[in-house]
Amino acid sequence: MKIRQGFVSNSSSSSFCLVGVDDEEVIKEILKAVLTKNKLSGFDAYEAFDQGLARFGDFVFAGLPTFDDYETVDGFIGASSLFACGVEAESLLETKTLKKARELVKEKISKLGITLPDTVRVSLQFGEVSS
Repeated sequence: MKIRQGFVSNSSSSSFCLVGVDDEEVIKEILKAVLTKNKLSGFDAYEAFDQGLARFGDFVFAGLPTFDDYETVDGFIGASSLFACGVEAESLLETKTLKKARELVKEKISKLGITLPDTVRVSLQFGEVSS
């Protein structure tokens, strides 16, 4: 049996498994914070999404964001087509329990200056994104 590591993709879709969040507003905040931290523009982000997945530092985003101005991070306008954001589950769960992995992701989000609302839970996020 062949075991695939990392993202699994073919020409039309990509599968993902993350420890993270699926709230649109929180994903939007995280993407803006990550782009700002890495001094990237909206165009850099747009170019990074390959088959619906993009990695910026530790964070992986699943979906396709929308922009009205590709020159700045402030041009990012839509998270409605972003399904999940988090840290790749495989790397975390090799050495940590899910509880510890969730705590680590919360810390990473907090270090970006983002406070998660009580209604948003860090959990295992998985699915497939069509490009």
